[in-house]
Amino acid sequence: QASTLHSAQVKQCEQKQVVFETKFCDRVGACPQYVACRSSSEADQESAHADAKVTEAGMQATHVAARRVQCYIKVIQAEHKARPALLASCSSLQPSTSHLAIVYGRAPARSSCEALQGDPCDAEWRHQHYGTEDWYMGAPPMASCSTCRAMCSSFVCPSGMIARPHADELQGSDRETCCEASAPKITTLAPSPATTTSPLPIPATPAPAAALGYTLKES
Repeated sequence: QASTLHSAQVKQCEQKQVVFETKFCDRVGACPQYVACRSSSEADQESAHADAKVTEAGMQATHVAARRVQCYIKVIQAEHKARPALLASCSSLQPSTSHLAIVYGRAPARSSCEALQGDPCDAEWRHQHYGTEDWYMGAPPMASCSTCRAMCSSFVCPSGMIARPHADELQGSDRETCCEASAPKITTLAPSPATTTSPLPIPATPAPAAALGYTLKES
């Protein structure tokens, strides 16, 4: 029974080790992912704001033009003596466009992110996180580990390339490390069926004129 309990406890500890190392690797990759995502989103926001400002200016100009057109129509409809004054007021008309102003929101401040260093499969990391603990000598961690390094087994090679031999054992996440050019396909042409060519007809030798019953007349 003691052996059974010990085996169950060992299995439980190994499961916790896998969870701990996996969570550590998640945290290692979290900061770079956050920075990349934040930078991409900020660029998208800047581009959206630039497009919106162009539209905003256009809508405001359209509104001012429409108000002035309405004013000029009144000039045409007014009495002759009132038209000069109305025309002057139309030329200087500056209607408000505040209702067409867009409020551009600002992105919240970036969160601080402390990137963790090391890898659960490195000896220095294992010593720092396991070797200094009191329980290490009596219950050392299992030899297998969960690496944070990307493996070629999860990388998809682009068109025209194939995975290198033993790619599942290679560390990397780029085509130079994980892929190689695929061998060109050799197209075999099927032999065309043999064709027999008929010999060219040999023209018959013309028969002598005498044999045909003709007499050659001298000129």
